[in-house]
Amino acid sequence: MQRILLTRPATAQRTMIDAWLDRYIMRAHPLLGRPGAVCPYVTAARRHGVIRVRAATDTATGDLVPRDRQHTSPAQARTWLHAVLRTALDDFEHHPWPPHARQLHCLVVLLQGLAPDHWGELDRVHGEVKADVMRRGLMISRFHPRCPATAVHNIFFAVNRAPAPLIVIRRMARDDHLFADDDQQLGAYQRHFPDSGRRDTPSSCAAAHPQTL
Repeated sequence: MQRILLTRPATAQRTMIDAWLDRYIMRAHPLLGRPGAVCPYVTAARRHGVIRVRAATDTATGDLVPRDRQHTSPAQARTWLHAVLRTALDDFEHHPWPPHARQLHCLVVLLQGLAPDHWGELDRVHGEVKADVMRRGLMISRFHPRCPATAVHNIFFAVNRAPAPLIVIRRMARDDHLFADDDQQLGAYQRHFPDSGRRDTPSSCAAAHPQTL
């Protein structure tokens, strides 16, 4: 099985991710379809210091993957992505998170080995693993410069855009049935919230947990 390392991102990478959070995710957007930040959840997580940022790499040093070593076929990219997601989920579940603000714990993983030609594979793999992730009581989102995922309140706004391919993992919240794309995902959600699961109009709580995070 392919070994994936989650390392501390380089300074430039961390600066890029922090800028994306500060200038986009934590701010209002005119196309969002509701007031408030793209994801108020992140503002609270930032305040409590429970956002963990890592970079996925195949190299022991965590260096950027050279272009000639990037995954050259869709099949290779998919295999790598599945390995990254398994590693990231295990990291989230076994990381010694601080005991406070448990519901806000959040893992951001930069997919630095994923070439632009394979960003679409991230969308496909995300859809394949989402139900299994939800069965574990977690939610997973993906982001990249061409991500087609849209906002809950405006289906014409591609909200999950980021300057580089990323995945984000957090704990499931009560209103996450709104992001169940099929009955399998809804059933996974109902394992954790059996008294919920109606596909109603998003509540104010759900508005604070959009598809982004």
